[in-house]
Amino acid sequence: MIDCHVHFWSYNKAEFPWISGDLGSIQCDRLVDDLLSVIGDKVSKVIAVQARPKQGENNFLCTLARKYQAIAGVIGWFDFDGDAELQLADAKQQSVIKGFRHLIQDEIDPSSYLREHSGLHYAMPLIQAEEFVYEILIRQKDIDAALEFCSRHDRHYLVVDHLAKPIFGDEEAFIDWKNRVLQLTGMDHVCLKISGLMLEAGGDVPPDTFRRYTDFVYETFGPERLLWGSDWPVSSVVKSYASVLDYWKIWTEHWDGNERLIVEEQTPKQIYRL
Repeated sequence: MIDCHVHFWSYNKAEFPWISGDLGSIQCDRLVDDLLSVIGDKVSKVIAVQARPKQGENNFLCTLARKYQAIAGVIGWFDFDGDAELQLADAKQQSVIKGFRHLIQDEIDPSSYLREHSGLHYAMPLIQAEEFVYEILIRQKDIDAALEFCSRHDRHYLVVDHLAKPIFGDEEAFIDWKNRVLQLTGMDHVCLKISGLMLEAGGDVPPDTFRRYTDFVYETFGPERLLWGSDWPVSSVVKSYASVLDYWKIWTEHWDGNERLIVEEQTPKQIYRL
């Protein structure tokens, strides 16, 4: 099984301002040995995803990947205000880099960023031409802008992290999320990552709370366009790694076993060229 969303960091407050408030318990180093101590034997490989918008992030993650065979790939940071060609040339020297992400959700206006940022739209054709995945980190309110972005950049895979962070606990919000996400189904290059849901829901929420979300994307996107990730160590604020795995098992217990295997292994291998 491949965990498609984990983070590693050597913590310092200046570079990780988002680790604050309720996330205080992870204001410390979280490195590969920490993950290996809790991961168990079901998960064999992980995808390390950038957690800070810094030039040193990619080298940091690639260095870990060279040391630990458990890291199958890296989703690095891309500076859309920087030299796109130079960044791609550097990334091509690191075979473990499978794609990029930027913390779009932290921009002042994420929807405007997706629609209008010139550096983003300049770099995306170059990124996709080299068959790097791009991962989109947004919230539910920005799905419409993501739809336009995905339509514009369709030459390689795009992955929407955390199911676009649905708003939980509100029936109208659930219907709104469904209607927005449904518009992405017609774009075969767009995949969704089932990750980070427990933290978004705000704590000790029973597994069935999430079933209608996971069932919806399973029925509309199919296993070939879904990925699963623990979001460790962020998820550890509310659930242990074992509990995150248990939730995944409960969400998929009514799936065909082969379809679960597709999400857990085959789709990651296809999307990330593992």
